[in-house]
Amino acid sequence: MNLIINGEKRDVESNTTLLALLSQLGASEPYAVAVNQSFVPREQCEGIKLADGDQIEILSPIQGG
Repeated sequence: MNLIINGEKRDVESNTTLLALLSQLGASEPYAVAVNQSFVPREQCEGIKLADGDQIEILSPIQGG
């Protein structure tokens, strides 16, 4: 299935959960994640099954000043 991850189209296995995708991508905390522009709490990532065309944004904090 095709997903859009941080604006980039990517092909992933069908029936992938959000938690599995984050693991495959090597996402490391701290980060925030949104699916189709809706924030997903970290404890809910395992229960979110992704669908073809979903848009995922993975955001990491940036330090600066």
